[in-house]
Amino acid sequence: MPTLREVTRGVAGLVPRVLPVAAAARTLFFARPTTERSIAWYVARAAERWPDLDAVRTPEGAITFRELDHDANRLANGLRRLGVRQGDNVVLMLENRIEYLMTLAAISKLGAAAVLINTQQRQDVLVHSLNACAPSAFVVGEECVGAVEEVRASVPALDGGRAVWFSDRRGGGVPGGYHDADVLLRENDPVPPWLAEPMKLGDTAYYVFTSGTTGLPKASVMSHLRWEKAGRVFGRLAFRLKPGEAVYAPLPLFHNNALTIGFGMCLIHGAAFATRRRFSASQFLADCERFRAKGFIYIGEVPQYLMALPESPNDAAHAPLLALGNGLRTNVWSAFKRRFNVREVYEIYAASEMNISFLNILNLDETVGVCPASWALVKYDPETGLPLRNAEGRLEEVAHGEPGLLIAEVTKRYTYDGYSDAAASETKLVRDAFKDGDVWFVSGDLLRDVGYWHLQFVDRIGDTFRWKGENVSTLEVERAFAGLPGMRECTVVGVEVPGQPGRAGLAAVVGDAGMDPTAWLEVLRGQLPAYAIPVFVRRVESLSVTGTFKHRKVELRREGADPTRVTDPLWVLDGNAYVPLDRSRWERLASGEFRL
Repeated sequence: MPTLREVTRGVAGLVPRVLPVAAAARTLFFARPTTERSIAWYVARAAERWPDLDAVRTPEGAITFRELDHDANRLANGLRRLGVRQGDNVVLMLENRIEYLMTLAAISKLGAAAVLINTQQRQDVLVHSLNACAPSAFVVGEECVGAVEEVRASVPALDGGRAVWFSDRRGGGVPGGYHDADVLLRENDPVPPWLAEPMKLGDTAYYVFTSGTTGLPKASVMSHLRWEKAGRVFGRLAFRLKPGEAVYAPLPLFHNNALTIGFGMCLIHGAAFATRRRFSASQFLADCERFRAKGFIYIGEVPQYLMALPESPNDAAHAPLLALGNGLRTNVWSAFKRRFNVREVYEIYAASEMNISFLNILNLDETVGVCPASWALVKYDPETGLPLRNAEGRLEEVAHGEPGLLIAEVTKRYTYDGYSDAAASETKLVRDAFKDGDVWFVSGDLLRDVGYWHLQFVDRIGDTFRWKGENVSTLEVERAFAGLPGMRECTVVGVEVPGQPGRAGLAAVVGDAGMDPTAWLEVLRGQLPAYAIPVFVRRVESLSVTGTFKHRKVELRREGADPTRVTDPLWVLDGNAYVPLDRSRWERLASGEFRL
């Protein structure tokens, strides 16, 4: 919880930034959906203002703003010759490389919208994503074309003659059914394509797929306005970016933190956007130095991976860094800053489809910061994840300091763009919450008010389960496990137990073969209430992660703690000890003979 002294010190730190703060405020309050600006507009502006400065840096090479603009124009004209028109949707599926951002700019120059595909998707999920936004064209990297070809028969638009292939080795054979992007770049002029209608900030820039808590990925709409706000506000208020500086974002470009925040702030302020194909903890600090990064963009798993590296005298042997992102866990926050010479952490809270965002502008520890928009923390049903209504049919706010479901009011200034599917968009809204006619976005996340208008992230409702009549936050349990001796990695889920209401906690732990979970009990009981201590422990060789480094929990929930389905070592809590869970003990548990 922040103190008055910390808040005062943070406010004092804003004084030298009066002009940037004023400029950011102007963007927040005066940018309008009808304003004639777009990503393409900013690419052309950067090429005019800073033609010879680096726009993008990667381990493979760099490209200037002039080169980015010219190549984007060439590719846009090539795509137009293939039939792509203003208002179309174009699939973009490449790994992190210069061509990704060139293609995004080209699509914007045509007045079209990019459909950003997670490069790890395969089979049915990939089919769903490729078809979700009715694309008229496809731009696919050589490194991804195999996955696309596996599902070609289920994606009719791929046979429309508008599929473009980017070589990963320059000179490789073009697969059948694709146009060579290198040929399009060679045969077209670097002049901007003509548009019948100027692009406006309210137009769709791209679609970002978000899995939410259930079902197939949903395509959330990202407008040029939201992209501009993120780039201007975070670039000005947090990083105070100047032309020629650099920001490192080793996250997938189909992720908002990299593309909307990282690339947005760099393009708007004339800084270089530095990235690499895939995140590498061992190369992280070397990359920051190689790219001369002022700071970096993270998600919560990045600090976790860096903290897991063996300590080195070089960890802090670099210029102080700035950090901006979301999900930094409170149990490693201070240690991470000290170890890696991170001077300022600008934790944010936002979501691809959400209409507002929070920023830790005062650089306080363990908070997502503040938000000028209208929001509330309300009571919710843990079974459905939906807000609860009282006898009068209205929502009720939680007491100060209690975790509550965050909702954000939808207004003319803080609009809700939703998903490509109108029905899915409506499921994220609650109407007549506090008065007739009001509309609020339901985040699906639990936060708490820690004072001075600052919030702290608690957990995803989908990651919260109910046991012994109490709500258990998986994040809180994972934090407790993270501090245990020898703990390499852990994730927590709620699993069903025969004959038991609710779900019991299961901790999946990457640990040594001789690990003894009973040795952890004293520490866990000092940090967690009794109902939150996991009933089951499962030792695994590794934990599977998504393209954005989040633990995959669906399979762990499905397998549960049933030793007839799980081959990994299992333990169950029996009084003051964790004992091995075999088939016999599981049958006794299911029959009610063994009580939890």
